[in-house]
Amino acid sequence: MFVIPRRFALKYFSHIQHNEEIDFYDSSRNSWKFRFFYCQSSKKFSFTKGWHKFVKAKSLSARDTIVFNLCESKNGTNEKCNTFVIDVVKNVEGLPMDLALNHDVVDVDVALTPVLLFGKQIGWTKTKRGNEVLINVRR
Repeated sequence: MFVIPRRFALKYFSHIQHNEEIDFYDSSRNSWKFRFFYCQSSKKFSFTKGWHKFVKAKSLSARDTIVFNLCESKNGTNEKCNTFVIDVVKNVEGLPMDLALNHDVVDVDVALTPVLLFGKQIGWTKTKRGNEVLINVRR
């Protein structure tokens, strides 16, 4: 199970029904299905079914980065179509996010905002483009 910070769940998945499967695609065009689940008692959003398979297939480990993107487009009838993209950056060394994890000042072109979960920083979001969320995996 992967717990989604509430702010991002409400912003990017508000149109998804709770307990519905969402299709994601990685950079290799592989399809991944995750069940988007909302637990009434804990008030938490998460990916349940399918998440463990993704973690195993991508051999995720501590300090890997999961990148979520929302690609918005319009079809021939001008209807809005969303495509969710997920990918992994192994061992985040060299990324601005990695530099910022243990430093107070970050000198990069993109404004980074920390992603907090229960008061703990779990990653960064790029605020310039707005549709990309980086989550640093910590175990």
